[in-house]
Amino acid sequence: LFNAGKTSPAWNRKMLDDKNLKLVWYRPNISDVFVGLSFTGGVAVTLRDTAQDFGSIVFFTAYPMLNQIVKKVGKLKHEESLGSIVFLQNKFNLEELYKDYPQYKSVIGSEGRERRLTTPIFKQLDIFKQEQTNEEDIKIVGLYNGSRTERFIPLKYLDTEGTNLRKWKVLLSKSDGAAGQLGKPIPARILGRPELCNPNVGYTQSFKSIGSFDTEEEAMAVLKYLRTKFARLMLSVLKVTQDINIDVWDYVPLQDFTSSSDINWSLGIEEIDRQLYAKYHLSDKEIEFVESMIKAI
Repeated sequence: LFNAGKTSPAWNRKMLDDKNLKLVWYRPNISDVFVGLSFTGGVAVTLRDTAQDFGSIVFFTAYPMLNQIVKKVGKLKHEESLGSIVFLQNKFNLEELYKDYPQYKSVIGSEGRERRLTTPIFKQLDIFKQEQTNEEDIKIVGLYNGSRTERFIPLKYLDTEGTNLRKWKVLLSKSDGAAGQLGKPIPARILGRPELCNPNVGYTQSFKSIGSFDTEEEAMAVLKYLRTKFARLMLSVLKVTQDINIDVWDYVPLQDFTSSSDINWSLGIEEIDRQLYAKYHLSDKEIEFVESMIKAI
């Protein structure tokens, strides 16, 4: 129903686009149906009848008012989604790395072909140092024994092409925050704790980042946007687990984060929310729904 999780996206799409398929009954919390079960998930009853045209589900949320808002924003927005400026983990320049450390070929995954800075990389390679030894060393944010930590690596061992390594961005864990759609109101921490990230800072597979900006102001605008009730409501449509995959941003409209934007990013979060409500022509009832469903950070 949410086109999320580990079910085949192609199969999900086929079912959601099937005009003969209808959702008959849904409960977001499994414990409401099966007492004593507490794992994340709900219960759905569907009906498929080839003799009837119910109209495609297309997308589903637990709340009719949210469906209405998503349709309205989708019709009015001409921008891409915020997912279009999400960047994954940094990667090695394996050619340079193996020139100096040929022994790493037997340590790095995929028979030495894995370029990504994977989650356990700090433990696997001793090239990552706790202190910066020269100005060209790049700080890498990752996990060590399950805890967030920072290590340093010479720039030449990283692939910089097509990355935001040298830019301002917003950093967030790849899996963080509460799941959406499972309670009322939708948790304020649906996104965890995004943070401003300076140029010349990279990260392992445990993190993702948003944006590739020349100025701190643009990255700060993204950070403010993520703190709005509007953005977190739109995120809750597809973020039904803790995972923050690129596709969970599909209903979160990309904004102009420069000073030329139609949104004044210098204002406080509440004022920015009001501008977003106006931009997407939300009615008083729709605004009331957003305000009631999303807790302020």
